[in-house]
Amino acid sequence: MKKVIAFILFSMLFISFVMYVTFPPHKLYTLNARVHIVDYNEDFTVFEDDAGNAWGIWGTEVPIRGTRVILTMDSNNTDTIYDDGIVKFEVAR
Repeated sequence: MKKVIAFILFSMLFISFVMYVTFPPHKLYTLNARVHIVDYNEDFTVFEDDAGNAWGIWGTEVPIRGTRVILTMDSNNTDTIYDDGIVKFEVAR
């Protein structure tokens, strides 16, 4: 019985390890930005962060140009920021 329990526990740990290596957790971070361009025809909004990088997202929920927002970004588990994506944004208070 002890061998069966040990085998099950080992199997669970091994599967957890393989899942973690295969699908690592997303690394989220925030950026302060402002609305730079709002294209109502294409329903596309471009934000510019404080470092001057431009980030785009489909949707024009914040229609006023110049509005300060907080972007929650996903690093896509890479070191470069140029492939990061916007998870959500909210108007800064």
